[in-house]
Amino acid sequence: MAASKFTLSLPFPVHSALSLEAERLGRALPEHASVLLTEHATGAGLLASDDAERLARCTRVRQRCREFARQICRDDEFDEEITLQVFRQLRSNSSCYEDYKLCIGGVDPYQTGNRLKDELHKAIGADVRAAIGGVVRRDPNGKPITRKVLGEVVQTITLMERFNSEVVRGETV
Repeated sequence: MAASKFTLSLPFPVHSALSLEAERLGRALPEHASVLLTEHATGAGLLASDDAERLARCTRVRQRCREFARQICRDDEFDEEITLQVFRQLRSNSSCYEDYKLCIGGVDPYQTGNRLKDELHKAIGADVRAAIGGVVRRDPNGKPITRKVLGEVVQTITLMERFNSEVVRGETV
C-alpha cells in the first residue's frame, strides 16, 4: 500500500494546535496529521479490515520506535547511530518485530527493494528525530550524513549530532 502525498491548507490556529500536539506526542506534524486521518478513516469504517489492521500495526511500531529513542536518550546511551539502535531494539522486542514484519508485507525483513519497508523506514527515521528533538549531522555542504549498514533490517541510516533533553522529557510544550 503506497502512501499518497498531498498539500493541505489549515487555518493558522488549527496548524498551531496540531503542531503543539504533535510535538507533545513526539511526532512530526505530517506524521501526526496522517495518524489522525488514518484513525478517522478506520473509525468511520472506510477501510478494508486488512488495511485497517496493517495500518494499526504500523502505528504501534512507530510509537514503540519513538519510545525506544526517548529511552535510549534517557539512559544516556545516545550516539550518532541512534536510528540503528532503535531498529535493533525493534528487532529484539518480539511483539513489535512481529508487527513490523506484517507492516512490511510479511516478507523477509532483510530483503531489499520492498516499497512498504522503505516507506516505513523513512517514517521511523523521522519519528526518531522528532521524538528526541534530534539534530541531523551534516557535511560541509549542508547535506545530511548517512551511513550504509550491513546485516540489519535497515540498510541506510542518517546520523544524528545531538538531541534535545527537554523534548525527550516532554517539557517543550
